[in-house]
Amino acid sequence: MITLVIKQGREKYLEDIAKEYVEKVEEMNGVQKVTLTTAEELSQQSLDQIVKTSSLIDVNKKYKIKSIIKPELIGGYILRVGDQQIDNSVRTHLANLRKRISTLIRKTTNKMAGINPAEVSAILKQQLANFDTQSNVEEVGTVLQVGDGIARIYGLEKCTVRRISKI
Repeated sequence: MITLVIKQGREKYLEDIAKEYVEKVEEMNGVQKVTLTTAEELSQQSLDQIVKTSSLIDVNKKYKIKSIIKPELIGGYILRVGDQQIDNSVRTHLANLRKRISTLIRKTTNKMAGINPAEVSAILKQQLANFDTQSNVEEVGTVLQVGDGIARIYGLEKCTVRRISKI
Protein backbone atom coordinates (compact mmCIF):
# COMPACT_ATOMS: atom_id res chain seq x y z
CA MET A 1 0.00 0.00 0.00
CA ILE A 2 2.84 2.39 0.83
CA THR A 3 4.37 1.77 -2.59
CA LEU A 4 1.07 2.65 -4.27
CA VAL A 5 0.77 5.89 -2.26
CA ILE A 6 4.34 6.88 -3.24
CA LYS A 7 3.78 5.97 -6.92
CA GLN A 8 0.72 8.21 -6.95
CA GLY A 9 2.81 11.09 -5.51
CA ARG A 10 0.82 11.27 -2.27
CA GLU A 11 3.60 10.78 0.29
CA LYS A 12 2.42 13.82 2.22
CA TYR A 13 -0.73 11.87 3.18
CA LEU A 14 1.13 8.87 4.68
CA GLU A 15 0.94 10.18 8.25
CA ASP A 16 -2.82 10.80 7.97
CA ILE A 17 -3.34 7.38 6.39
CA ALA A 18 -1.42 5.72 9.24
CA LYS A 19 -3.44 7.59 11.89
CA GLU A 20 -6.72 6.65 10.23
CA TYR A 21 -5.59 3.01 9.98
CA VAL A 22 -4.78 2.90 13.71
CA GLU A 23 -8.17 4.47 14.53
CA LYS A 24 -10.01 1.90 12.39
CA VAL A 25 -8.16 -1.02 14.02
CA GLU A 26 -8.97 0.35 17.49
CA GLU A 27 -12.61 0.85 16.48
CA MET A 28 -12.79 -2.75 15.20
CA ASN A 29 -11.33 -3.93 18.53
CA GLY A 30 -13.99 -2.01 20.45
CA VAL A 31 -11.70 0.67 21.88
CA GLN A 32 -13.68 3.78 22.78
CA LYS A 33 -12.01 7.02 21.70
CA VAL A 34 -12.43 9.54 24.52
CA THR A 35 -11.36 13.18 24.41
CA LEU A 36 -11.28 15.07 27.69
CA THR A 37 -10.73 18.82 27.50
CA THR A 38 -10.00 20.66 30.75
CA ALA A 39 -8.72 24.06 31.86
CA GLU A 40 -5.71 22.48 33.55
CA GLU A 41 -4.15 19.07 33.97
CA LEU A 42 -6.21 16.73 36.16
CA SER A 43 -5.03 14.32 38.81
CA GLN A 44 -5.55 10.62 38.15
CA GLN A 45 -8.20 10.60 40.89
CA SER A 46 -10.19 13.38 39.15
CA LEU A 47 -9.84 11.64 35.81
CA ASP A 48 -11.09 8.34 37.27
CA GLN A 49 -14.05 10.14 38.87
CA ILE A 50 -15.11 11.68 35.54
CA VAL A 51 -14.80 8.31 33.78
CA LYS A 52 -16.81 6.49 36.47
CA THR A 53 -19.64 9.03 36.55
CA SER A 54 -19.94 9.57 32.80
CA SER A 55 -22.85 7.99 30.98
CA LEU A 56 -20.87 8.14 27.72
CA ILE A 57 -18.02 5.79 28.64
CA ASP A 58 -18.64 2.08 28.98
CA VAL A 59 -16.09 1.22 31.69
CA ASN A 60 -16.48 -2.50 30.88
CA LYS A 61 -14.88 -1.90 27.48
CA LYS A 62 -11.44 -0.62 26.58
CA TYR A 63 -11.06 3.11 26.17
CA LYS A 64 -8.28 5.45 25.18
CA ILE A 65 -8.28 8.97 26.66
CA LYS A 66 -6.74 11.93 24.86
CA SER A 67 -6.36 14.92 27.20
CA ILE A 68 -6.43 18.47 25.89
CA ILE A 69 -5.69 21.51 28.06
CA LYS A 70 -7.61 24.73 27.21
CA PRO A 71 -7.34 27.39 29.94
CA GLU A 72 -10.19 29.35 28.35
CA LEU A 73 -12.64 26.78 29.77
CA ILE A 74 -11.93 28.39 33.17
CA GLY A 75 -12.84 25.14 34.95
CA GLY A 76 -14.88 21.96 34.52
CA TYR A 77 -14.48 19.78 31.45
CA ILE A 78 -15.73 18.80 28.00
CA LEU A 79 -15.96 15.04 27.49
CA ARG A 80 -16.36 13.67 23.98
CA VAL A 81 -16.89 10.02 23.11
CA GLY A 82 -17.48 9.32 19.44
CA ASP A 83 -20.05 11.84 18.25
CA GLN A 84 -21.50 12.56 21.69
CA GLN A 85 -20.28 15.27 24.02
CA ILE A 86 -20.91 16.54 27.53
CA ASP A 87 -19.90 20.17 28.05
CA ASN A 88 -19.63 20.76 31.78
CA SER A 89 -17.21 23.68 31.53
CA VAL A 90 -17.44 26.86 33.56
CA ARG A 91 -17.22 28.85 30.32
CA THR A 92 -20.40 27.20 28.99
CA HIS A 93 -22.24 27.57 32.30
CA LEU A 94 -21.37 31.27 32.37
CA ALA A 95 -22.51 31.68 28.74
CA ASN A 96 -25.84 30.02 29.58
CA LEU A 97 -26.23 32.28 32.60
CA ARG A 98 -25.53 35.32 30.43
CA LYS A 99 -28.21 34.20 27.93
CA ARG A 100 -30.81 33.78 30.67
CA ILE A 101 -30.08 37.20 32.17
CA SER A 102 -30.07 38.82 28.69
CA THR A 103 -33.46 37.25 27.98
CA LEU A 104 -34.77 38.61 31.28
CA ILE A 105 -33.45 42.08 30.44
CA ARG A 106 -35.06 41.99 26.97
CA LYS A 107 -38.41 40.93 28.46
CA THR A 108 -38.39 43.67 31.07
CA THR A 109 -37.13 46.31 28.61
CA ASN A 110 -40.00 45.51 26.24
CA LYS A 111 -42.47 46.04 29.10
CA MET A 112 -40.86 49.39 29.89
CA ALA A 113 -40.41 48.21 33.45
CA GLY A 114 -37.32 48.01 35.59
CA ILE A 115 -35.31 44.85 36.09
CA ASN A 116 -36.43 43.02 39.17
CA PRO A 117 -33.32 42.23 41.25
CA ALA A 118 -35.16 39.31 42.85
CA GLU A 119 -35.53 37.64 39.43
CA VAL A 120 -31.84 38.07 38.62
CA SER A 121 -30.95 36.76 42.08
CA ALA A 122 -33.25 33.75 41.60
CA ILE A 123 -31.61 32.92 38.24
CA LEU A 124 -28.14 33.16 39.78
CA LYS A 125 -29.12 30.96 42.73
CA GLN A 126 -30.68 28.35 40.43
CA GLN A 127 -27.63 28.25 38.15
CA LEU A 128 -25.25 27.91 41.10
CA ALA A 129 -27.38 25.23 42.78
CA ASN A 130 -27.48 23.16 39.57
CA PHE A 131 -23.89 23.79 38.52
CA ASP A 132 -22.62 20.23 39.12
CA THR A 133 -25.80 18.52 37.93
CA GLN A 134 -26.32 20.38 34.66
CA SER A 135 -24.62 18.48 31.88
CA ASN A 136 -26.47 17.71 28.69
CA VAL A 137 -25.29 15.09 26.22
CA GLU A 138 -25.03 16.66 22.79
CA GLU A 139 -24.47 15.00 19.44
CA VAL A 140 -21.48 16.55 17.66
CA GLY A 141 -19.65 16.02 14.41
CA THR A 142 -16.63 17.20 12.48
CA VAL A 143 -17.04 19.32 9.34
CA LEU A 144 -14.99 17.74 6.56
CA GLN A 145 -15.88 19.97 3.64
CA VAL A 146 -18.15 22.95 2.90
CA GLY A 147 -19.23 24.19 -0.51
CA ASP A 148 -22.34 25.38 -2.37
CA GLY A 149 -24.40 25.40 0.82
CA ILE A 150 -23.63 21.76 1.53
CA ALA A 151 -21.48 20.52 4.38
CA ARG A 152 -19.94 17.05 4.60
CA ILE A 153 -19.83 16.08 8.25
CA TYR A 154 -18.26 13.09 9.98
CA GLY A 155 -20.32 11.88 12.92
CA LEU A 156 -23.88 12.95 13.72
CA GLU A 157 -25.19 9.43 13.18
CA LYS A 158 -28.71 10.44 14.25
CA CYS A 159 -28.84 13.41 11.87
CA THR A 160 -31.24 12.83 8.98
CA VAL A 161 -31.49 14.26 5.47
CA ARG A 162 -32.96 17.77 5.30
CA ARG A 163 -32.45 18.32 9.01
CA ILE A 164 -31.21 21.79 9.80
CA SER A 165 -28.23 21.52 12.11
CA LYS A 166 -26.27 24.26 13.84
CA ILE A 167 -22.77 24.36 12.37
